[in-house]
Amino acid sequence: MTMRMFCVIGIALCAAVTLLAPPYQGVAEILGFSFLGLATIATLLGQA
Repeated sequence: MTMRMFCVIGIALCAAVTLLAPPYQGVAEILGFSFLGLATIATLLGQA
């Protein structure tokens, strides 16, 4: 599994946690943004 696919799955899981367990919304947002950053970096490094 590529790093970008892992990050997309992570973002989807964070979105699901945000919808299903609102008390953990802050944690899910932090993790989601982290996965988004990793996916962006992996994409930029993959094109170089």
